Amino acid sequence: MYSIFGAILFFSTIGIFIGLFIQGYPLIELWQNWNGALVSYGDYFQANHFISVFFITVACGILSGFHSSQTAIISRTMKSERQGRMTFYNMMVVEGFIALVWAAGAMGVYNLGLQSPDASLATSTIGIVCKNLLGPVGGVIALIGIIVLPITTGDTALRSLRMAIADAFHVDQTSLKKRLTLAAVIFAVVAAVLVFAKMDPNGFNTLWRYLSWANQALALFAFLAISVWMFENKKAKFAWMPLIPGGWYMFITTSYILNAKIGFNLPWGIAYAVGIIAAVAYVGVVLWYGKKRAALKDK
Repeated sequence: MYSIFGAILFFSTIGIFIGLFIQGYPLIELWQNWNGALVSYGDYFQANHFISVFFITVACGILSGFHSSQTAIISRTMKSERQGRMTFYNMMVVEGFIALVWAAGAMGVYNLGLQSPDASLATSTIGIVCKNLLGPVGGVIALIGIIVLPITTGDTALRSLRMAIADAFHVDQTSLKKRLTLAAVIFAVVAAVLVFAKMDPNGFNTLWRYLSWANQALALFAFLAISVWMFENKKAKFAWMPLIPGGWYMFITTSYILNAKIGFNLPWGIAYAVGIIAAVAYVGVVLWYGKKRAALKDK
């Protein structure tokens, strides 16, 4: 079923991409806001602290810890490591293309005045983009592909969590009873979180901010594992590739949570200083531990 859902999403995105040019959507957001007034981006970045807020807000689009968690599922379905480039790297490139197309569609809708640029209206904006560019029938098909996304994301997230817990605590998953028991515990926790999100008027927005931060923080562990693996497997000269983004995101996640109201609510100056220290410490620890593991493997 996932292949069908993926095909619907991909081909509807191609349709929207072509429709952007046929309909002549005005994509002027780079230099002007939706009212046509010039934007002073220097003032904007200073007032809203572009770093680190931007890198947390665009969580999945830039770097996703959630995707790293999916390797526990996807890697078990691969017959050879040769399939890794297509399965992981190329699919992330495709996802980036899909994200850019939908972002362009939203900007066009806002600039045409078909929708007010309000983040809380994201669901209705998707519907307008689909109907306006693909027509009633194509729009419904595209909308189905979009609706399926959060469902499949939830499914794979909970499945990878179950498998990670089972691997860590050596819980046998060949038994259906044990799989259902572990899944029931996870579902109970998720249900409690959803009840909180529904009871609090601002619950979903709060939950989403925690999710965005945790998504990026989770990626740090993936970068750490990749860096150490490179040291262990005599690829130390390439270790800078995961080490640089790992250090950067240690700074981003640390400074964000220290300043954010959902975190420690500290001034930006303190948050940035601690973030830099944390990033330097991260790089130092990874280099030390990676070289230590490599030395042990050589013995």
